[in-house]
Amino acid sequence: MKKHIKALYFSPTQGTKKIVREIAQEIAQGMDATKDIIEYDITLPSNRESGMTFDQDDLVIVGVPVYAGRVPGFLVPFFEKIHGQRTWVVPVVSYGNRAYDDALLELKDLFEHNGFISLAAGAFVGEHSYSDAIASGRPNTGDLNFACNFGQMITKKLSKELTPLGEVPGAYPYKPKKPGTLMAPITTEECNNCSICVRQCPMAAINQEDVRSVDSTLCIHCNACVKACPQGAKRFEDEQFQNIRQWLLENYRLPACQPEVFL
Repeated sequence: MKKHIKALYFSPTQGTKKIVREIAQEIAQGMDATKDIIEYDITLPSNRESGMTFDQDDLVIVGVPVYAGRVPGFLVPFFEKIHGQRTWVVPVVSYGNRAYDDALLELKDLFEHNGFISLAAGAFVGEHSYSDAIASGRPNTGDLNFACNFGQMITKKLSKELTPLGEVPGAYPYKPKKPGTLMAPITTEECNNCSICVRQCPMAAINQEDVRSVDSTLCIHCNACVKACPQGAKRFEDEQFQNIRQWLLENYRLPACQPEVFL
């Protein structure tokens, strides 16, 4: 069954984007429709202002990173404005080698509630935003090959009589969200005011006129600015950030988690 492939992703540090793209491209290749992929990069706030509607001829691959075991909370109101018309969807989450807890189930539920039918789902590993020593360099070649194989599995399923996806890991009620601590990165003297951090911030938390000014009430600690800065001039020095980072290093650096898919 040929579908119009739509790739939708929130990806501050590019890992989720790589996974969703690999899956989408493999499905499109299997249907001889590689030029027909339409991407919706919802990382920047300007791309999350209006809703979307997809129809029965679409197949939507939607990907988000896991934040504390859940779908990022600020994305939920936007996802509630995305509607399907019995549209097939493939929910995908990426996490930093700790756990994805209820995030995959929550993403699946959000879209199914709005007129989508889940065809398959996957959980992949990406480098942790708090430390490049946790799941370093992931998604790596092995992860992307796994995503490619997942795309092939989905293509095979599309060639048969379609059946909705069953249960995925997670529990409802979802894991409670804890109040976030107000933190923001500092800017060192190495900063040359290039404003790359401003353009990379998914929450518009960095002042365009003064890149050293970061709104801690908006910052989600995704470290997009830290990883994108060519001068290495952004970093977190908050004690709580350092404590969380150390706890993650001590408990979740190893063993290396592997992707999981569900069809």
